[in-house]
Amino acid sequence: MWYYHRARCSARSRKEKTAFCATTILLISTQAQQELRKSALQIGFADLQFIVATSPDAEFQSFYNRYLDENLHADLDYLANTTVKFDPKFILAGVKAIGVFAHAYRHRETEHELKNAKYKIARYAWGRDYHKTLRSKMKKVMKTFNARMVVDSTPLPERYFARKAGIGKIGRNGMLIREDLGSWFLLSFALLEEPIEVQETRQNEPQLSAEISSTCGTCRACVEACPTQALLADGRMDTSRCISYATIERPGHRIQESKKHRWVFGCDICQNVCPYNRGNVGFTSEEDFKPRKAALAIANGELTALQAQDWLGTPLRRAGSEGLAKNID
Repeated sequence: MWYYHRARCSARSRKEKTAFCATTILLISTQAQQELRKSALQIGFADLQFIVATSPDAEFQSFYNRYLDENLHADLDYLANTTVKFDPKFILAGVKAIGVFAHAYRHRETEHELKNAKYKIARYAWGRDYHKTLRSKMKKVMKTFNARMVVDSTPLPERYFARKAGIGKIGRNGMLIREDLGSWFLLSFALLEEPIEVQETRQNEPQLSAEISSTCGTCRACVEACPTQALLADGRMDTSRCISYATIERPGHRIQESKKHRWVFGCDICQNVCPYNRGNVGFTSEEDFKPRKAALAIANGELTALQAQDWLGTPLRRAGSEGLAKNID
């Protein structure tokens, strides 16, 4: 089986050598990583890359601490727990490697519905709850491992690890961007207790400011399009100004611009104007991302037509019928 590699004998004494060579270390070889990536692509993921599990580097920690020091996280106090944020071992004590998955979520049926929607819903929320979909698909890929599957449900600094794994680059709006997907993709992670074989050392990532300049150049389309001036143009965002925050975390919270632009759950404005998102990028044929009854009804302002079961298994359940009614009002 290509998961197992016997450690080389390099002990100095015969006694040490005997003890050392008797140990077989479970290692995820580069061949295994390639096979797992192939399996991921076959069931609809856009990418899977593996990295060694380490604490975020000093640059990210400084970047994130400035975000907190300037109170850009609004009243989301859980974001301030840097002890957990900066150490993946708090999520899985024995973690040695992380599998980083990317999955497109833009669906052609959703695009069709958005054209005539009375009220707007962020694209990721039209279908089945993506947490359920991605976790189920990751389990199929990682079925021979006792991995912890993480889908936007822990303090893991997801975009940091995705960037480190080479999944994408950070744009001016803080979104992760790929040439083939734009920013229309979701991240999910498999935390593993097995170490990985590192074939070659990745080049160090550029400073974040340099990466944004390289990715976006002089483009400020997202910054200028944001109706609430939530984007700071350096990869950070003032959460309290964000329409997504207002409509999901604080339903009914009065941000006039969300009413004006008719967003009732989430917001895609900064993604809509991004040049990387133009054209035929970020689409998936995954059935779970097709529009569901709840999204279709809300988009048409027919909230009262929905029954309790219509909300089950959708991201919209987070705001609930009462919250969405406040957003629509």
